[in-house]
Amino acid sequence: MNDIQNALIINAIVPTSTTSTSTATNGATIDLAAGSPLALGGFQSLNFIINRGDTVAATTAFKVQENIASVWTDISGASVTIPSGTAGTAMVCVTLGSNRQAQLRAVYTTGSAAGTYLFSAICVGQYPSFGVRGTDESARAVSAGMVSGGRAVV
Repeated sequence: MNDIQNALIINAIVPTSTTSTSTATNGATIDLAAGSPLALGGFQSLNFIINRGDTVAATTAFKVQENIASVWTDISGASVTIPSGTAGTAMVCVTLGSNRQAQLRAVYTTGSAAGTYLFSAICVGQYPSFGVRGTDESARAVSAGMVSGGRAVV
């Protein structure tokens, strides 16, 4: 229970209503760089919770991208398709670490059928179960100024 009380929750895509078909909606940039709340938290993963509130007869898609050299690129395995005519909730998890880029964003693509699409997504930063651990999290804590000389900076 303590882990969820200390989780960071961010709007990945604000609640949106659109009649545009086959259109991608890009969420705000989620900054993982040193000094940002996500870097300071020493998170292991980000869980994206997607809500679809319509029943338009078209399949919709959600994915997470990272910014590599100023080009937004899909993260392998970080996507979900929401079936045609189905309102509901889905989740995509992105593991953080040394290979993950410093900027992420969520992307929701509406289907091809006419109608009003309703959707949103939140991002929940999950702390490691037992505090900062592993070389990636330790390096991130040091670069964020949270650790000096092997001791936490308060």
